[in-house]
Amino acid sequence: MGLLATISETAAIACYLQQEEMMKEVVKGISKNKFVAGVILIDSQGDIVESGQKIENSDQNGPYSIRYPLLSPFQSRNSKSISENIGMLILLQNKEVIEQTARSLAIKGIIPLIFITFLTAFITSALIYFLFTRPISEIARILHNVKPGHAYLLQCPSMHQNNEIGSLLSDINALLKRNAQALNDERSLRDRLSFLEKQYRTIFEKANSGIFLADQNGKIIVYNPFFLKMACGTGIKVQVLHNFIELFVDSSKVDLMVKKTITHQQATSSDLLVKGENTTSKQTWVHAVFINCTDDLGEPMIECMLYDITQRHLEEKKNKDIAKKDHLTGLLNRRGGEIQMEYILSVCQPEHNIAFFLLDLDGFKEINDTYGHNGGDKILVEVSRRLQSINRATDTIIRWGGDEFVLILYGDINKETCFGIGEKILRSLNSPIDLGDGISDTVGVSIGISSMSAQTARKDILLLSADKAMYMVKDKGKNGIYYSDMDRKIYESRFL
Repeated sequence: MGLLATISETAAIACYLQQEEMMKEVVKGISKNKFVAGVILIDSQGDIVESGQKIENSDQNGPYSIRYPLLSPFQSRNSKSISENIGMLILLQNKEVIEQTARSLAIKGIIPLIFITFLTAFITSALIYFLFTRPISEIARILHNVKPGHAYLLQCPSMHQNNEIGSLLSDINALLKRNAQALNDERSLRDRLSFLEKQYRTIFEKANSGIFLADQNGKIIVYNPFFLKMACGTGIKVQVLHNFIELFVDSSKVDLMVKKTITHQQATSSDLLVKGENTTSKQTWVHAVFINCTDDLGEPMIECMLYDITQRHLEEKKNKDIAKKDHLTGLLNRRGGEIQMEYILSVCQPEHNIAFFLLDLDGFKEINDTYGHNGGDKILVEVSRRLQSINRATDTIIRWGGDEFVLILYGDINKETCFGIGEKILRSLNSPIDLGDGISDTVGVSIGISSMSAQTARKDILLLSADKAMYMVKDKGKNGIYYSDMDRKIYESRFL
């Protein structure tokens, strides 16, 4: 723009006078400048004078072209009046020269800058090394040689007493002191634990009771020699160690006890028969105590202690059997049945159901009157045998009195379960019964069923409801089933 300002007045005069020679001199002088590739001067009449590189129409408005309007030489550019435009000066800048000049200036300017940058980096690195890196490396070297538990303190150079290095050394010394104290405390605690561990191992290994720890799935984690001997005696040691419930004959009862222990987080206990020899003289009975605990991750665990009570159990069983068993059928009598009812109510899980079946034989009085008490006794014995063959190992059968029987079911049972067992009983008891001397006869049975959840179940309510249900069958023609669910108020009857 400085070049244009210089020659604009001369170019304006040439255009104003419309002197072609003068216009040529102007453009020729401008084109001699190395930064100018071409020049066009246009006067007010449209006459064109060019010099240097020919400027195409497309280049006149390009990034390297400059258009400079020429005003009358007799009017100031700063004048606020309307200017008279007497021509146009168009310059095409020399792109190559401009770019080459720019590169040259850039190179001349960047070399000092690079030198200053490297010098600054070198000085900064040297300061960091001498003020920070070397002292910290020395601290690291000393720490590497410090033995755990030794109260060795690092010395701080005087030049670093009041700076960050000094603070770091002070904190490291405090940490070394605490570490030495912690290690000494840990060593004392380890010695104490070692002493207690020896005592515990002696108790654990020499105990005359089985002790083991199992996860919530029954897999045994650790056990003592007495328990291992007990597991080996079952003949299924591998299965027992995989699931300790397999150790016991009544595995369903143990399963309920374990679930109750985990769910309610309280200890449960019971006398249990261990699998092994089937003869009574070689049975092993234990008093099992299950205690809820957790592992390091908070997962439920079962701790168990098994006390051998075989001799005591045999003596107690002998005495109890006399009082609890019906002498004719071998089933539980009314007294023994009531004890069993209370036991079942105490161990049954809250989410399970309990069902009482009250069975009354149809036509028994007629048979008893016809064939005498001997014939009646044969009917009762055979009915008892058939009931035992139908029902599951966990079900309880009671001779309630006379020709009445009670069945107790508990666990995961529902209406269809009850009807299924009831219908089996009906079909079984409707078959003829041999009374001897080539005589046979049949009896029917009226079955009243009462069901409640274990959480709300009561013995008196279940018995009363079953009794009412049984009489509903009697009133409707006998030899059938009446089911009542006391919780859900479901009532249904079925007859053969």
